[in-house]
Amino acid sequence: MANSSRRRRANWKTGSTPTRRFAPGRTGSARHVLFSVLVLVVVGVVAYRASFAGVFLLDDGPAIVHNPNIRALWPLTRAMAAPTEVTVAGRPTVSLSLAANYALAQPDVRDVFEPAVPGDPPDHTSKLLANLWGYHAVNLAIHIGAALALFGIARRSLSSTAAPLAIALVWVTHPLTTGSVTYIVQRAESLMGLCFLLTMYFAIRARESHGRLWWSLAAVAACAAGMGSKQVMVAAPLVVAAWDWLIGGPIDDARGRRDRWLLFAGLAATWILLAYLLVTQPRVNSVGFDFPGWPWWRYLVTQAGVIAHYLRLAIVPAPLVFDYGWPAARTISDVAPALA
Repeated sequence: MANSSRRRRANWKTGSTPTRRFAPGRTGSARHVLFSVLVLVVVGVVAYRASFAGVFLLDDGPAIVHNPNIRALWPLTRAMAAPTEVTVAGRPTVSLSLAANYALAQPDVRDVFEPAVPGDPPDHTSKLLANLWGYHAVNLAIHIGAALALFGIARRSLSSTAAPLAIALVWVTHPLTTGSVTYIVQRAESLMGLCFLLTMYFAIRARESHGRLWWSLAAVAACAAGMGSKQVMVAAPLVVAAWDWLIGGPIDDARGRRDRWLLFAGLAATWILLAYLLVTQPRVNSVGFDFPGWPWWRYLVTQAGVIAHYLRLAIVPAPLVFDYGWPAARTISDVAPALA
């Protein structure tokens, strides 16, 4: 008490105040957590209950309907591969998930991909819907899983008991995420998002836990799976480091610091997997630095306008368009306001 009084007097004399770095921790009781989980699941299902009748369209055709690699789970090397120039090429995690969808579907419906035409059997439509159900169910499960992971991250990062649920509810119902849930092949986007959030969640748990190894291994595995889903996952190790710096604060014990650096090394090692997938990229005519008509600098400049547009949509999600047909920016002046 005497020391505290002296410190307060010293701070008063110098005009300074003692600083305290926020220490993240779990907020809310087990009952509150269970209630939040149930709310997120129910709200997610209600929000997307009408999407299960959505048909295969556009890139679903080459990636799912006409993709011979998803017809068998074994060998894994084939199930995790895809024909060149399709959306899931170079994304083994997504390809494997589609192969699992095909394998788990009922044998009499798994090859029904197209809407009924004159001459088809009377039960064709019901079989199509039964096949579609599995793909849409997995997409929705991925989306809800990401919301739950986000809730876990917020719960361990904020001192509020209400904010984590509110943040996750915005995520699970935000109209801007609709395309990545209802457009089946865009599972690449939502699966990457799930892996990104799980990487963060497991990394936070590894920091909190005395037995850090298993949580650290889970974080590295999630990060690797995300690298096999979409290239945006490249930022995950950096975001985990940013969380440590901005929220987690310094680690006092030597063992904790050593374990943390080992985790960072494991997360960074997944960049090797991403580099391999990029080097062996089988979509050279549709994306990448050599895409005809879209040199890398034009794509980069155009992205300034696209990113600004999507930042606005995150706040005011209207109007939403399935395919914008965004025009290429020819000069930097075309996108100067957005670039600024």
